Amino acid sequence: MPPNITAKSFVQSFFTFSWGVHLTEGSTSRTYYNADLTFCAQECIKSAGGLPTANAANASSPAGTVKVRCLSFDFYPFENPIGNLPLVESFQRGICTLNSNNRDTARLRNEDEGFTNAEWYYYSHFTKRPFSPLSGYYEVRDPRGGAIANFLQYAGNPLTGLESVNHVWGQSRWGIFHYALPPVQTNKLDCTLAENKNQNDLVNPGGAASLTYSGGFCPVSDDQHCPGLVTKLQATALCQNAGGRLCNDIAEASNIAGAKTGCSFDGWPVWTADAPSASPDAFPRCCADYWQPIDCVAYSQANIKLCSELKTASTCVNQGSSARLAPQWGMGNLLVQFRQTCATQFLTTGIPCRDMLMFDWQSWDVCIWCPAPGYGPSGGAGQCLPGSDFGVCAKSDPLVQESFAQRMKAGCTGTAICNLVTHKGYGFLQALLGVPTATPTPRPTPYPLPPATTLAPVACPSIAKRAACTAVQGCGWNTAAKQCRTAPTPAPVQPTASVVNPTAQPGFVPYYE
Repeated sequence: MPPNITAKSFVQSFFTFSWGVHLTEGSTSRTYYNADLTFCAQECIKSAGGLPTANAANASSPAGTVKVRCLSFDFYPFENPIGNLPLVESFQRGICTLNSNNRDTARLRNEDEGFTNAEWYYYSHFTKRPFSPLSGYYEVRDPRGGAIANFLQYAGNPLTGLESVNHVWGQSRWGIFHYALPPVQTNKLDCTLAENKNQNDLVNPGGAASLTYSGGFCPVSDDQHCPGLVTKLQATALCQNAGGRLCNDIAEASNIAGAKTGCSFDGWPVWTADAPSASPDAFPRCCADYWQPIDCVAYSQANIKLCSELKTASTCVNQGSSARLAPQWGMGNLLVQFRQTCATQFLTTGIPCRDMLMFDWQSWDVCIWCPAPGYGPSGGAGQCLPGSDFGVCAKSDPLVQESFAQRMKAGCTGTAICNLVTHKGYGFLQALLGVPTATPTPRPTPYPLPPATTLAPVACPSIAKRAACTAVQGCGWNTAAKQCRTAPTPAPVQPTASVVNPTAQPGFVPYYE
C-alpha cells in the first residue's frame, strides 16, 4: 500500500491496491469529484444497499437510489489541486470512480498503455505519471480467497447451481451466498417472430427489478472481526454499512443457515427486521438485494454493425471504448468541466464542492476488443464485439460467459438476444444464450417417378439396330464397334429432399437483417 495510508485504515482492511493502473474497459461506473480515499472506499462497500442519485450533476438515473454492487474503484489524485473556494481541492483528494466489475471481468490498463481514463483528469504526459502513491486501482478484497476457499470447498451456489455469480462482498466474513436470482428466459427463442425483431424494444420492461439478486452474508467490524452480541440498532448499522439490511424474518434468514458465510452463528439467535427492538441482544446476519447492470441497448443491430466493421484492436478501442471520448474529454478537459459544474453549484448553494456525484452508473463502452489466444489486449488478432461486457467474448472464462448470459436473458428482450445470435460472425453466442439452431426448411419430396418399363430378357448382342438396343433395359450401343452390348449396372440413386438454402445445415446460423 502507499506509505501515507495508515496501517489500520478502512481502505487497507477491505481492499487490495494496484499502483498506476486503472479499470478502463468493460464496466459500469459511478464518478465523484473531489473525494478522498476513505469516502470512496466506504461508498463502494455500501453501494449495493443503494446510493442516492438525486444530487448527481450528470446522472442519467432517476432521482432516488440505485443499488449496484461495487467490486472495485479507481482513484485519480489531483495533479495540481486548487485549494481556494469553491473547489477546496488537495493532493489527498481527487476523482473517485466506483466500478461494477473487477479485473476478472473487465480490463486493466497502465497509465502508459495507450489511452486510459486518467487522461480525462490529467494534463501531464503519461511518462510523468503516476505522480502520486495514491493513484491506482482498489479492488474489494475477496474474503474467500486462497486457503480459505480450499478449506470451505466452495464451488458456487448449491441452491442455484450457478457458479458464475461473484460471491465477493465487502466488509463480510466469507462473502455473500445467493439464495435468489432473477428469472431468465427459458423458452426456446424463435428469432423469426416479429416480436423478436422490434429494434425499439431491447430492455426488459421490468427494468432494474428484473436484474435483482438476493443473498446473505455475515458482516464484520472495521477491524475485520466477527461481531458479538449486539443490539438491533447496532446490527442494522453493521448491515447497512456493508451494503445490506436485516433479513425480513426468520424464514428469510434461514436461507443462509449452513451456507458457510462465516462467524458460526448457526443455531444462535440472530436479528431480523420483524424482531422487537427490546428483545435480548442477538448476533447480526444480513440479507442484501442488488442489481447487476447489463447494457441491452448496446446490442441493437446498428451498434452490432458498427462494432463488426472495426477490424483491429486500435480501431475498436479508439472508436468503440471510452477512448473515443479523448477529443472531447482528454488532456484534463473533463476535470475542467467538473470544476465549472462545481462553481455553478456554489453560486446557488454556497457549499464547497466535496464528494460531488458527477456520473451515476454509466457505461462508456459501445464495443470491446476480444483478443485471440496468445495476444494481448491492445493488439494482434481478435474480434470487436458490441457492448461493455467481456462475457460476450468467445475465449472468455466460461463462468464470465455464463454470468453475461444469465444477466442478458434476465434484463434484455428477445430482440436484443436475437440481434446477437443471428448476426454473421456471432454464431458462437447461440448456445451460450440458449437459442436453438434454426432448422432449414426442406422442400417437399417430389412425387416418385413411375417405374421404368421392363422388357423380357434378351441377349444384347443379338440386337442389330441402335434404336432397338437403347430401348432395352440393360443394353447399350457401342458406337466404335457399332454393336449392342450389355451395359454395366449403375449404382442406384436414392431420391433426397433438397433444402431452400444448401448452406443451412445443422450448426449454420441464419442471418436476419
